Amino acid sequence: MIQETIVSVAVATTIIGVAFGGWMNDKLGRKRSILVPDVAFFLGALVMAVAPVPLVIIMVRVLVGLGVGMASMTAPLYIYEASPTKIRGALVSINGSCFEFLS
Repeated sequence: MIQETIVSVAVATTIIGVAFGGWMNDKLGRKRSILVPDVAFFLGALVMAVAPVPLVIIMVRVLVGLGVGMASMTAPLYIYEASPTKIRGALVSINGSCFEFLS
């Protein structure tokens, strides 16, 4: 039961992270918006590595789930804006296919 909760809480909060990521892209810009999920991943990994009880892992997975959602919204936009016109579509497609392959 606890394993299912740990996994599902990150998946559920990813949806919220996507919505928040869109808003954040508009307010902060793409470059700064990439840093927020990076910090969430880093801090989340540190806390989960030393978590004394499963409840701490569950709470931190909320942060990590938000980071996943924000990153999945921001990274393709940044790649699109930063890449040369000729290979723009290919780079965004490769990014998308990597996410599909890894999940």
